[in-house]
Amino acid sequence: MTPTATDAEAGQAVYSRRTLLVYDLVVLGISNRFIWKCPTARLRAHYDRHVSANHLDVGVGTGYFLDRCRFPVARPRVALMDMNAESLAFAAARIARYRPERYTHNVLAPVAQPIEAFDSVGVNYLFHCLPGSMEHKAAALDHLRAMMTPGATLFGSTILHDGVSRGPAARRLMRFYNGRGIFSNTQDDLAGLVTALRQRFEAVSVEVAGCVALFSGRVPSSAAVPCVLCCPVEDGAVRGSDAWGAGHFGAPRGARSHRGVDLVAVPGQPVCSPIDAELVRRADPYDDDAVLTGVLLRGVGGHAGLEVKLFYMDVDPALLGTTVQAGQRIGAVQCLQHRYPGITNHVHLEVVRAGAPVDPRPLIPTLR
Repeated sequence: MTPTATDAEAGQAVYSRRTLLVYDLVVLGISNRFIWKCPTARLRAHYDRHVSANHLDVGVGTGYFLDRCRFPVARPRVALMDMNAESLAFAAARIARYRPERYTHNVLAPVAQPIEAFDSVGVNYLFHCLPGSMEHKAAALDHLRAMMTPGATLFGSTILHDGVSRGPAARRLMRFYNGRGIFSNTQDDLAGLVTALRQRFEAVSVEVAGCVALFSGRVPSSAAVPCVLCCPVEDGAVRGSDAWGAGHFGAPRGARSHRGVDLVAVPGQPVCSPIDAELVRRADPYDDDAVLTGVLLRGVGGHAGLEVKLFYMDVDPALLGTTVQAGQRIGAVQCLQHRYPGITNHVHLEVVRAGAPVDPRPLIPTLR
């Protein structure tokens, strides 16, 4: 099940002003050293190693690390992002000397407002509070990468449930926190974390101290997009305007814009993979429609660094979890009329690089 905004709120709801006043003592002073077995000094050194003069901190807690770390300049640009207004206010007051920017946002959702990109992003003790599996949590990495400059570093730490050493006290406290909804890490393991990072960053480093993983990764300095993608449907043409709107990239969709292109296709028409990719999973466009389905593909080889979503198609279930080549048939077009009467039938193609959608049209020479 895909986590909801309500699920995400549960992990941060505990951080009231009263809790924040004792957080440094309880978590950073006691739990880190004696229960999680990762002294706070080690986390602070991790900050010193990776923080830049243009930094975003996500899941800000009390602002302890931003207050204590060594920025490379006297007046860095510092931004804070959190769902919890209490945490944002507390941390902002603590580092008021830096005049931090503040953004109230759920990092599991894309950032809609324009924000100048950052050279480093810190996510300390964030992921074990996010709901869902590591695959669901990895969406946060995609959304953060979209706000990072080429060569920027993402770094942080998280308390893992599996693949690390957990003593009796850690097991008990973790079970209690998960039961209260403060933690959501029963599906978090070391291998899953490493995989999520390596799929999105280069120069990935992961160190383990007790049951804490300290990690970092870098956005490629030049994230080249392959010049050519295959058109997923034969004789592909972008859907023009009809009663339901237009199919081009960036077309208005109420308060948002279209993240891909709609390619005209008839029901039952073959759909091919536009890239060399792993078929990661089904990616259905609507939670309330079991008929219309889709697929998520993650690029490999020359298409590494790209993610593609195709909606309104029946994917061959035997191919899920396998690797396919560009141009290989992966399914068939569905009929949209039950949901959108009179619409021009089509397949939706969405191409994402570094967490941000890109216009597929320049990448597909055969597209009309």
